[in-house]
Parts: sequence; C-alpha cells; structure tokens
Amino acid sequence: MIAQTKMKGAVLGLMALGTSLCLSAQTAPEKVLFTVDGTDLVTDREFEAVFNKNREIGEQLDPKTPSEYLDLYVNFKLKVHEAKVLGLDQRESFVREFNGYRAQLAKPYLTDRAFEEALIDEAYARGGFDVRAGHIMKALDANAAPADTAAAYKAMQSLRSAILKGEKTFEEAARASDDTYSAQRGGDLGYFTVFNMVYPFENAAYTLPIGSISQPIRTQFGYHLVKVYDRREARERIKVAHLMRISNAESKPEEAAAAERQIREIHASLVQGTDSWENLCRQYSEDKTTKDRGGELPEFGINAMTPEFEEAAFALNQPGDFSEPILTSYGWHIIRLVERLPRPSLEQSKNEIKARIQRDQRALAGQEQFIARLLKEYKYKRNEANFKAFVKQINAKSLADGSWKPTETQKKSAKVLASFADRTLPTSEFAVYLETHLKPLPEGRTASAELEAQFQAFLESELIAYEDAHLEQKHPEFRWLVNEYREGILLFDLTDEKVWTRSISDTAGLEAFFDRHQGEYQWPQRYRYERIDCKTEKMAKKARKALSKGKSIESVQEELNRDSGLNVLYSSMMDEGKTEPLLSALNGTPGLGPIVASNGQWSFVRLLEVVPPTGKTLDEVRGLVASEYQKELEQQWINELKAKYLVVIDPEVRDDLFARLQR
Repeated sequence: MIAQTKMKGAVLGLMALGTSLCLSAQTAPEKVLFTVDGTDLVTDREFEAVFNKNREIGEQLDPKTPSEYLDLYVNFKLKVHEAKVLGLDQRESFVREFNGYRAQLAKPYLTDRAFEEALIDEAYARGGFDVRAGHIMKALDANAAPADTAAAYKAMQSLRSAILKGEKTFEEAARASDDTYSAQRGGDLGYFTVFNMVYPFENAAYTLPIGSISQPIRTQFGYHLVKVYDRREARERIKVAHLMRISNAESKPEEAAAAERQIREIHASLVQGTDSWENLCRQYSEDKTTKDRGGELPEFGINAMTPEFEEAAFALNQPGDFSEPILTSYGWHIIRLVERLPRPSLEQSKNEIKARIQRDQRALAGQEQFIARLLKEYKYKRNEANFKAFVKQINAKSLADGSWKPTETQKKSAKVLASFADRTLPTSEFAVYLETHLKPLPEGRTASAELEAQFQAFLESELIAYEDAHLEQKHPEFRWLVNEYREGILLFDLTDEKVWTRSISDTAGLEAFFDRHQGEYQWPQRYRYERIDCKTEKMAKKARKALSKGKSIESVQEELNRDSGLNVLYSSMMDEGKTEPLLSALNGTPGLGPIVASNGQWSFVRLLEVVPPTGKTLDEVRGLVASEYQKELEQQWINELKAKYLVVIDPEVRDDLFARLQR
C-alpha cells in the first residue's frame, strides 16, 4: 500500500506538467467524442488537451498513437464512471484528499505573478556574485512588544554610532553578538550567495557599499548591523569526482587509522602514476553510488558541500587535477576536478529559482503585492464610520488580556465594515473572527493597533478565500487540471479496491495464478563464489596458496593486510556468473581459478558451488507474481465494465480529431 501511495503521488504529479495547456485558446466548438453509459460525455477538446499534454512524456516512456491512447482513455473513463456510480466522490476521505490537492494546485494562482517574475530576475542577478559580510545581532522575538522592539532598535542605533565614531571596531563589538557562531569570528560570516540568508539580510548584503555598515535590519531573529567586506564574481558550479574511504564518528580508532593509511597509499599511487584514477576508484572507493562511474558527483556551487570538501574542490584548476587527501565528517577523500561549468541562463534557472522563492521570505512580499492587486481589482471600500463605531464598543482591558467576547448584538450586526466585488464584510463576521484569533496583547501594544492588525488579517483571509472560490471561473486551464486530479484520485481509489488490495489479500487467487504460470518463474543455473582482488601478483599467489590449504578468506586477509589494507580485498556473490569472466576458466568445477592481471590488480575466483536450474518459490517472486496478477485482475475488471456500460464513439468526430493530432 505504501508503494501504491507513492505511485498515486507520481502519477498525479505528472498531471501538473504542462498546466498552461491552450484550452482557453481553442475557440472551435466542442464536439462529443464518446459517451459512457449515455451520461458521461467526453469532448474532442478534452481528449486533445490531455493527449497533447502527455504526448512528450509518452514519447519518452511508451509512445502511443491517438488510437491507442483513445483505448486507454476510454478505459480510464469507464473506471471514473464506475466510481461515480458507486458514490466514491462523496466519501469523506476522497473529499479531504481532493481538497488537499486542489489547494496545492491553487497556490500559483494566489500570488502576484508579475512581482514574482521581478523577484526571479533579482535573484538571478544576485546569483552572479558572492558576498562576504559580517553582522552583529541582538536577538528579539518575532512577536516582541513594541516597547521591546523600540528599545532593541535604539540600542543597535547607539552601537552603530559608537562604531562609526571609532569608539570600538565592528569586529570588537561583534564578539558580544547574540549570534555566538559568528561572534567567535568577529561577526564574519564568510562568503555566501543568494538564498543563503534570510531576505532582509540578503538585501542589505547585496546593496550596501563595500566597507559600510547598515542601519539596524529587522529579521525574524532580531536586529542586525551588517557590514560588507567584499563582493566577488560567484564561484561557478563545478563537477568533481571523489574517492572515499569511510572514517566517521562511528568508526573505531583502528578503523579510522586504517582508512587514513589506505587513502594515503592510494594518493601515492596517483602521484606516482602507477595506476589510473578510474581503476583506483573502482577498486577502493567506499562511496558505492559513485565508484563504478569514476567517483563522479553531481555538479554543485558555493555552500553545497562541507567546507573542507568545497575549499579543496574549488582550489583545483585544471580538469584532471586532484587534491591531497582531506578529512570530512564522512571520511577521507581525494577530489578530482572533472569540469568547471558555465552559469546557466535565466531561462534555464527560472524553475529552480521560482521554487526557492516559494520557500523563502520573498513569498511574503509577493503575497503583499497580490493582496494589493486584489483590493484594486475588486474595488475594495471600507466604511470608516462603522469601523470606528465598532472600535468604540471594544473593552480595551478585555482585549489586552485576550478575554474579550462579542456581545449578542455584535454577533448579529449586519453593519458593513467593508466591501469588495459582490462581497460585504459585516460586523458580525469580524466579531466572530476576532474572538477566534485574539490572544493576550504583548506589552505596549494598543487596542486600536491590535484591531487594525486583526481586521487586516481578516480582510486578507476573505480576499484569498473569494479569489480561490472563483479560480475555476477565471482560469479555464486551472478548471481543466483540477478535473484531471479529481478523476485521477477516483481512479486510484477504485483501482485500490478492485485490483491492488485484492492482489495482496486474495492469497488463494495469487497462488492459483502462480500455479498457472509457474513455468515462467525459473532460476537459471547459478554460481556461489568469491572474487579475490590483490595489489600485486606476489600477494595474489600467497592468498591463493593459503586458500588452497583450507584457510578462510578472513584469516588470509587478516594475515596479508598487515602492512597495507589494500593488499587483499574480496567479495562474496551468488549469481548467474554472466558478469564475472574469471569463472569461465573453471568450467563449472568448484575450486580456485587462475590468477589474472586486469585493471592494475591481480585477481582470481574461488567457486564454492554450482546451483542447478530450479523453479522459484512463490515467496522468492511474490512481488513479481503479485504485479502480474494485478494486470490480469485489471483486464478482467475492464472487460466487466465494458459489458456493464455502453461506450459510444462518434466515428466522424474521432477521424477529424485523429487527423489534427497526426499533423
């Protein structure tokens, strides 16, 4: 069931691709392509939009002709129709899940897109530079009382003045900063780039002249004085490879010592040129995800790796250069430069930047712009007389301690405080909102200021709710996508009931399916063996001789690896032997194979057992059998639906549609 949930997320995620379908651009009248049970209608425009949206994905994975895709879409609509007939779209679980997806789909429509584009441009421009800055911080709670906020601001102003007068240096003052990490370094934060700091801090760092000190900057952490030391062109993204021997906090002292000894031996081999990077990486790197591709890592930029790794990587100049062994919290590394990458264009970076903005404090600025646009678009008006009258009715003391409750008159009052579009905000609704959201006021905050803030929050929530409720009406492409998600969830829920859960719980059916297809689940002949890789031919001969006398591979390795942890390495396997050429010399006879030189090392195998072909048990292939059984159950279900519900396709509409799609 976990796998099914992940599958649902993946498929519904694919629906989000291409949300800007040209549905609204199609002006030709829609024609009914086919009907299901005489009630559910599917138009040519609907099918065309879905086909075109998924065409690019389909061409990469499993290309479909329009005719093949129509067959699949008919099957899809049959399942959706069945789900509706069964009332699955009325279930509380469905409504809850669908509303969650719709809320996610609505997010891009509930922000100011023009302002977002400006933020993207700004972030891209800043990404061309790294800034080195320092700061002094006075911690302050985000909800601090006005008096505390004013006092903190005044203290920072006084400190700035003292620094500018030369009474103390910025670095001296920074040692008393509430940010203890940077305080130890005189406030110095080192180099950073866009998105590494909170937005107000970043703004100061990227706009201040070098050497200057900012006015107090407010963030959610408190007030900051920011000093800019330097700006440089951004460190370009680079691609490196690494060879690693594990040595971390869990390593025993002898393991850590062995790892350092091994990495230095490997480094010596590289320096002397006695072996290639690729061979050494394949033989000795303990990063299993990269060793077989020469240790290559994904490209990265500033502040993406541990500081030690990053400094060593960026210090390399030419492709092929490699570092001295360096130690990080993960272990010992030798780093090799693969290439320095040019900075992506704005267009190439746009999606990544947009995603980061949505997770960043910049999103708040975008929301403010969006609210301002809605106020103008919906011609917002506030009735100041009614608002002031309501304020006069409020008991300041009960408001301050959070105990205020609206009177019955206030709960029923129809006096309009504000209006926008066709929506009015009566006193009664704000009174209920205020009661629900009111908390004891911070010291120094006045009742009038609190009421203004609460009303603004109330107004914004109502504006967003109104806009959200009208998204399908304002944006046809959004309406289309939401419908796809609705039907997709229904399909998965019903398929879960009819196919997935049944394939797992129907033990008798699964066993019967396995019995009918048992001939398809066979193990070929397999080999259980050990491969022994040695640093030198002499060492390989010693290891082979010891094994021939009946010694265990563990004892052989312990004896021969005393002066170097790389002398003898081994691995145990059981497979068909197709990927191990050294097995061929044994012709299927258990025993020790000959020593063969390859890739700068000397290797041989010890064949322990030849396992003859045999049938697989159901437990060995249960996952694969369940998957095939699901396909059979689904086809049976489709056949039942086709017999139950009549599907009528208009051949003329179909032929015209296919002609358009094949142009």
